[in-house]
Amino acid sequence: PIAKSYAEGAHEDAMHTVESASRFILSIAVVASSIFIFCARDVADLWLGKSYGYQSSEIIMVLATATLIRSILTPYVSAAIATGGHRSIAWTPIIEGIANVSLSVWLGSMYGLAGILTAKVVSAFVGIGLVLYVNPLRNVFDNYDIVVYIRSALYRPLAAILIISLIVIPADYAQIDRNMG
Repeated sequence: PIAKSYAEGAHEDAMHTVESASRFILSIAVVASSIFIFCARDVADLWLGKSYGYQSSEIIMVLATATLIRSILTPYVSAAIATGGHRSIAWTPIIEGIANVSLSVWLGSMYGLAGILTAKVVSAFVGIGLVLYVNPLRNVFDNYDIVVYIRSALYRPLAAILIISLIVIPADYAQIDRNMG
């Protein structure tokens, strides 16, 4: 629908479709990620067995959070591809990858696994930050306001998953520390 609306000159409809699709897909992604955040210990137990799973639940929680962060712009990037605006953001995954590897090595050498997991989340924010900064739809949809897009489509679901993650992951880590110590 985005490419068709754009081709027909119905830019307002195309922008509305991007925002609606973003809200819908991000809501589904929040629910899916929440399952891995709230049930991380059960997933880790099934995957790795009880002895390793108990200690690995934070890894699943952080990876679910980073994956969600990384995927929040899927409809936006799809619209950029459909309208030819993707050329301006073709380099952003490379920068995100460099940030991921560099931060993983640096933070991993100082903080171990916690540093590597932190690098995953930070590099995910680097990736979406670069795409939002470049704002490839700005030239396609007559100065598309990225702040309006963030407020209308991304703010609430992203805030929800970050609040959930910031509460559940440290609480789970503290419980493991009490049980291990």
